[in-house]
Amino acid sequence: MLNTVNLLRGRFVVVDLGSADSLGFRKELREVIEAVTLVELDAISESHSNQSDYFKIFKLSKAIGGIAGTRKFHKRKFPQCSSFLRPNANLVSQYGLEDYFEDVAEVDLECTTLEDLVNETGVECIDFLKTDLEGLDLEVISSAPHIISRTLVVQTEARFQPFFVGEPDFHEVVAYLKDIGFELITMHPEVWKYKTSHRDIQRNGRLVMADAIFFLRMDKIREVLGAAAPLAFVKQIVLAKALGICNYAEWIYENIHQDLPKEIKEELVRLLDPSRGLKKTIVKITNKLSRYSVTARALRVTRHLLLSMAKIPPVNRDHLHVDTL
Repeated sequence: MLNTVNLLRGRFVVVDLGSADSLGFRKELREVIEAVTLVELDAISESHSNQSDYFKIFKLSKAIGGIAGTRKFHKRKFPQCSSFLRPNANLVSQYGLEDYFEDVAEVDLECTTLEDLVNETGVECIDFLKTDLEGLDLEVISSAPHIISRTLVVQTEARFQPFFVGEPDFHEVVAYLKDIGFELITMHPEVWKYKTSHRDIQRNGRLVMADAIFFLRMDKIREVLGAAAPLAFVKQIVLAKALGICNYAEWIYENIHQDLPKEIKEELVRLLDPSRGLKKTIVKITNKLSRYSVTARALRVTRHLLLSMAKIPPVNRDHLHVDTL
């Protein structure tokens, strides 16, 4: 990936808002990590990302909001539940999360904005924006449409059952991003269980939230970025692969490869090659076996058995409300 890394070096910006303790994206973007400029912002968590892994890294211990100014921040017993917003007390009770949302302190924090963040770090644009802001995600995203409309990929936390007072519903997040040129490509859902008599041994709770992943549409990229569109598509391919959306990455490549230099095409083909590795070999063998009726039935039975085993209650007793961990 030497040619691709050189192409992206210093021109590939990842911004992670609200989850600086997530160890960055070293594993997901390992093929091009030395080309990445990473901006991490979190008011309460310490970043553990390694400076030497990236082209450049900014670790900012700040809060962010839709507008600049001082706001009251609620620190809670379970740090990941801390927020500027108050939770819906009824939902907290329904899921038995009173202990998680117990306030331990209230502090006044000065909020920066997405526009100020871009100006402070000096990045020209944001290629991948990831937000985990406990109810403020859409507020921050919608506060800077001139920045977001040129962002190539957005991953944001959105709730089907808004948990914080004033938090928008999932469909509002999708509608906003769709209106400015994004498509919802995939999401990582989270299912919670209500506080019932047999919750500890029951599965299949309620879909309450998801990390939704949006990609800026191809036609929008060409419209907004013009001659810089091929570079943007390379970034989208790399990000799609890093996010595990391999078929979509391949689809982008097959639609734009004619606009890329030969050496970049060769590296992307190798990056997207699904035939490498034991896991991919197993998938190929399984797909071939499924063409025969007898083995297809056997595979269905095996799949059903394995899924049933996977639904054994989690051993982590600290998160009884979460269906799958």
